[in-house]
Amino acid sequence: MVLITVSALFWGLYEQTYGPWVALADRGMDLSLGFGISINAAQTAGIGAFWVIALAPVFAWLWPRLDKRGLNPSYPAKFAWALVLCGLAFAVLAWATANPSVDSGKVSLWWMVLAYLVLVMGEMALSPIGLSAVTSLSIPRAVGLMMGAWFLFSAFGEIIAGRLGTWAAIPHDASPEMALATYSNVFTTMMWIGLAAGAALFVVTPLLKR
Repeated sequence: MVLITVSALFWGLYEQTYGPWVALADRGMDLSLGFGISINAAQTAGIGAFWVIALAPVFAWLWPRLDKRGLNPSYPAKFAWALVLCGLAFAVLAWATANPSVDSGKVSLWWMVLAYLVLVMGEMALSPIGLSAVTSLSIPRAVGLMMGAWFLFSAFGEIIAGRLGTWAAIPHDASPEMALATYSNVFTTMMWIGLAAGAALFVVTPLLKR
């Protein structure tokens, strides 16, 4: 139940990729990839899917190797790392929005590529691991119920995401400078939420393991 509850906060932060992250791409980002190739703001959401496909084999290889060496983190520790990585992804964008290009006044798309890389590393430590934890830790007769709770709390995460997303609301005619300043403040706050939640979970990890 602790891990399921934590997952709701993670998804609440993660799903900002479909709100403030896209808004940032639309209002304050240079969407050029170089070599004459550009994308639009909506297409930036596909960056996360790219990293999921690229990183899934890496993490599928990593966990068994760590397990053989006795270094595989526990379920709570992996969830804690997921929250920390989520916070660090927001740190990337918080720094980028606070330091836009001097020439264009916009944020380079490559900062978002990096932020997605860090965020999806967190997803790899929580999403598939959480599904495994539900089946491994639940008593047999309650596995179906607990799996339903996992997805129910994913829905709660969407509610949290909607509430957090309102922090980034700005007037439609806001200047790019105002937009970047707003997003920088919002991303900084979300960074601290992720880092603080991850640190708190690290603190209670020994208790949860026992």
